[in-house]
Amino acid sequence: DNGGNYVEAIIKLSSSGAILWNHSVSALSCPSFGGITLLTGDNYLVTGNVNSEMLLTKYDNSGAQTFINLFSYGSNDMSTKAIQATGGDIYVTGSSTLSGINTQTMIRCDANGNEINHVFHNAGRYNDMTLSFDGNIVAIGYTTLNIQDLEVTNFQLGNLSNIIWDKTYGGAGTDYGSS
Repeated sequence: DNGGNYVEAIIKLSSSGAILWNHSVSALSCPSFGGITLLTGDNYLVTGNVNSEMLLTKYDNSGAQTFINLFSYGSNDMSTKAIQATGGDIYVTGSSTLSGINTQTMIRCDANGNEINHVFHNAGRYNDMTLSFDGNIVAIGYTTLNIQDLEVTNFQLGNLSNIIWDKTYGGAGTDYGSS
């Protein structure tokens, strides 16, 4: 707590542990970072939650914030991972609470973090994603439809609603996955 605001920090350290740069995100509700992705050129995409909105921010190699964008579709929105595809588009996974149900959410943004489109899939959350060898996005997470299980979904680049395949693994327990 920082005078009524909560703070989440990102810190870059040297190989000897010296602080090279640091930044913080301040919010009225407790912010949290979902993930940090290293890009080429020593740039970083950071995801998370700020005031119940999905966070996407980018830092360059000197620690300067290139952009910060917040996305809100419901309540308690949370972004868990961001990746940048070969063409420059950024894909963000996470969840949005729609009508009281946690829902898997994926956003496609341009290279500046501005939304191009988004899609909601099943009840649950995407925890992680990666690019496959053929240039498609593989998202992994969990769904809470009838049982908790693990879901792997592959989205064709450029069209988030065009699901190539969707497979559920797991059983009646609590199953989560990451790439």
